[in-house]
Amino acid sequence: QFLCLLFFFFSFFFLMIRRPPRSTLFPYTTLFRSLGINACKISEPVTIQVLSPPDKPLPWKDCRTLVGNRIPSLIKFSGKDSINVGDLTLPQNFLNFLSWENVNAFLDVIAASPVVDSIMLDTLVRPFLSSANFEDPGPVSPDSIIAICLEFDVDRVIFLDALSPFDTLILTLFMGAGENGIPDWGTYAQEWVLPDARWRVYDKMGKINAEVTYNDTLVWEATGMSEREAVSQLPATLDMLSSAMRVSGTYFGRQIAPVWNNVKRFYYVSGSSEMKKAAKLASQGKWLEAAVIWNKEAVKGNNSVQAQASFNMALACEIQDRVELAFTWINKSWEKDPAKITKEYAKILRNRLALSRRIKKIYKPLP
Repeated sequence: QFLCLLFFFFSFFFLMIRRPPRSTLFPYTTLFRSLGINACKISEPVTIQVLSPPDKPLPWKDCRTLVGNRIPSLIKFSGKDSINVGDLTLPQNFLNFLSWENVNAFLDVIAASPVVDSIMLDTLVRPFLSSANFEDPGPVSPDSIIAICLEFDVDRVIFLDALSPFDTLILTLFMGAGENGIPDWGTYAQEWVLPDARWRVYDKMGKINAEVTYNDTLVWEATGMSEREAVSQLPATLDMLSSAMRVSGTYFGRQIAPVWNNVKRFYYVSGSSEMKKAAKLASQGKWLEAAVIWNKEAVKGNNSVQAQASFNMALACEIQDRVELAFTWINKSWEKDPAKITKEYAKILRNRLALSRRIKKIYKPLP
């Protein structure tokens, strides 16, 4: 009897706890969400470009460079209408097209690099670049490289020296769940393409400074109820070969030339009315005008505003590729407010400063 009374008491107690009206739930949920970044926004993300050195740095400074494609010479003097490369037999004109896809992809990387002004392109077909072995013609002779350097008055020659693409199709049966629990059989198709493009960099005496071969296999996949259906879902073989050539040329360009890469950063948008005004200018891409305001805010107001303004000044300097000045500003921000994010940004700028000094020693500075 005591347990029954106790149960009745607690039941009555919980019934007395009134559920708030449905209309009052919205303010509470909004309040909790407002504690996040969206309701009280203090920063704004931004993507900027930074210059990164290559894996195989070359002495680009005051070094005129000629880029050439050896494949057309190998094709013309082979005396054949089609060329056997890897497990493929390709018409001369298509193999010639693939080689230029490779070269053009490399030149696209160079076009977005600060070394673009030191590059020349040679499209001539020359007998002394031919070889009896198309797949592995070997390096160009030193005498030929010296003659080319004298002809064009350059200090270095870069050649697409060999091209031997490999293509294979792999078909695999698989079992999937069908209707009424009855399994369905299908075909899984994979097309593997290996560009096997070999680039060499020669100095003006014919010595090889660098050699890069792209050996990664590119894979395209498709499925179908039959082999024919699965294969039909794949891109045309010629399109896959063309894409593979562009990947190969891009890879080589990034191996030897400095390139611009997109990176994520952020800047403070609140703290004072002036900081908000500068943030609006920054959102419109007017970084120099915003920096004028941040520069003033960095020496007045409380420590928090000065720290945020100095942080933003560091970002503005990094955008202008003035990394040393950016590092000075981030140290000022740290002195005013030793926040964890400021410490992380300082580490990033320290690494960038080391890379920037390395780039300036090897490459011509941006105009």
